[in-house]
Amino acid sequence: MAAEAGRNRSRGRRGAPTAGPFQTRFGHHFLVVAAFALLGGVTSTRAQMVVRDLPDAVMPGQTFTVSIGITPPGGTAVAGLEDRPPSTWVVSNISHSGSFDPGSMSVKWGPFFDPSIPASVFYDVTAPSNLSGTNCFVGTASFDGNDVIVAGDLCLPPPVPAASAWALLTLALLIVVTGAVRLRRGGRRPAGLSDLV
Repeated sequence: MAAEAGRNRSRGRRGAPTAGPFQTRFGHHFLVVAAFALLGGVTSTRAQMVVRDLPDAVMPGQTFTVSIGITPPGGTAVAGLEDRPPSTWVVSNISHSGSFDPGSMSVKWGPFFDPSIPASVFYDVTAPSNLSGTNCFVGTASFDGNDVIVAGDLCLPPPVPAASAWALLTLALLIVVTGAVRLRRGGRRPAGLSDLV
């Protein structure tokens, strides 16, 4: 019996897996998290090479400027860029000798050669008079043949109807005026929405 138990204990020791440097309780979790963090960091860095800037909101018929910042990777020899606004919008005033391609409905720049790659480019665009819904922009830059998606501002929210905008402004002014009147009369709390409805 004792000999058999000793053999079993010996077999158990030989059969037990040996823990390696990453086969600890948290080892595998650490590797997975580290891999995702590394890949996420690379993707974020690449995406931030080219960043679009749009206004917070646009009204029907409004003309505004779309600017795109460019940060090429070190050692880049040649760069190009294109940006596509919503299809029914009118493009004008393209910077850096760029052009509008009616076939792809895109604004195109380049090729730019080092050291003349600009830090930013821009163009004006006019929203249609019947503007509605969410409107998005899509762009791609190329650095020595490697494509990078234009990041930053991608879409503009639906326009706020003029009547709604004026109603919100009027309500805000009413709250401010009512609060000022109460404070002048010795009140301790300005009026809120609950006091007006």
